[in-house]
Amino acid sequence: MTREERRVVTIVFTDLVGLTERSEQIDPEDVRSLLTTYHTATRAIFEEHGGTVDKFIGYPVLAVFGTPVAHEDDPERAVRAWYAEMLRTRGRPGDDERAAELERQAASEAERMRLAR
Repeated sequence: MTREERRVVTIVFTDLVGLTERSEQIDPEDVRSLLTTYHTATRAIFEEHGGTVDKFIGYPVLAVFGTPVAHEDDPERAVRAWYAEMLRTRGRPGDDERAAELERQAASEAERMRLAR
């Protein structure tokens, strides 16, 4: 019998905006290659930050922080992983000052979530 355990986890959901439209214009083999590259890189980023990819849902990726291994700073790890993924897929939003502000906001939100636990 499996022992059940209640845990607080943080979920991150990412998606590639515009890929559906783009995939209609390129060969299926190229779509598969693009998705394989995206999924491999995304998994690596989430795992580097202590998360686990739960599933690939076509283009979207669902990652979990806090299981099977929990860290005190899982919400912050999740935000940092999301931000790293955003920078990888979209580049720096606006200029470096705007990117720095987004990073500060992400860190602040992660701290707020950590304190709320």
